Amino acid sequence: MRAWGSPAALIAALRDEAAAEIERLERDSALAMDGLRAPATASMAPADADARLAAARRLAADAEADEDWQDVVATATDRDAWIAEIVRRGRAAIATAPDVESWTATLAREAVEALPGDACVLVLPGSIAPRFGDAWREALERQTGKRIAIEVGTLAAGCCARTPDGRVAFDNSLEARERRAQTAWRAELAKRYDAAVDPRASELSTPVAVETP
Repeated sequence: MRAWGSPAALIAALRDEAAAEIERLERDSALAMDGLRAPATASMAPADADARLAAARRLAADAEADEDWQDVVATATDRDAWIAEIVRRGRAAIATAPDVESWTATLAREAVEALPGDACVLVLPGSIAPRFGDAWREALERQTGKRIAIEVGTLAAGCCARTPDGRVAFDNSLEARERRAQTAWRAELAKRYDAAVDPRASELSTPVAVETP
């Protein structure tokens, strides 16, 4: 039994075999047609050759389609890896940005105000929670009209607010905001990746580099 290597090698072999079969069958068909002038030669040969030729052509077309599909899969895999790297860098940049405190404060007020009742628990990332002292908490209580208890969580950035009984929560963490807008930002990143790989694949005027360290 013939041992095959990678999918690409298999596809290439199938394509070569199909091309050779097509060439042979076309030659046999020509000879068979010439033989029609001779008395009582195999009259079924041309029909049989045509069927085999059609089968060989289908095989070649299938091999070509498989190769195209492998290219699509490889491109999608590379694109997903690049998007994952961009997301990782973006999270790190946001968590360490100079304005992370003011950004977190804005998200905290939004989350607290979204909850019912007059009390809530506000969860902040452990990396910056110590920067938000009692003075900030009291100012937020005055702004929102709610009593607020601060907890430290494992969030990368942003915050999460919940009612004291935990029945209602508003997740305003970076992870949750990513999920809410995932369709839009993934489409935009994919568009930029495609533009950098092949400028014709996008209408972006300035392709974005896709270099990674």
